[in-house]
Amino acid sequence: MVNIECLTQGYAYIKESVENLSANVGPEKAFMFGNEVLAQGAMESGMDFYAAYPMTPASSLIDVITPDKRVTFFQ
Repeated sequence: MVNIECLTQGYAYIKESVENLSANVGPEKAFMFGNEVLAQGAMESGMDFYAAYPMTPASSLIDVITPDKRVTFFQ
């Protein structure tokens, strides 16, 4: 009987904790790679020109920067 009572209390505690978990998370967050963060920061700080050579570790920057019409891209 004691085991069942402890199990019931433990279940109730976990259920309450999971239901209230999102209250402690804060504002919505986005997962971004380092190159994406770098590109977003550069564009937000006023970058208006970007030149790149594909097939480098920084190639993923091209995918983030080229859709932004404020930035002139040269390859």
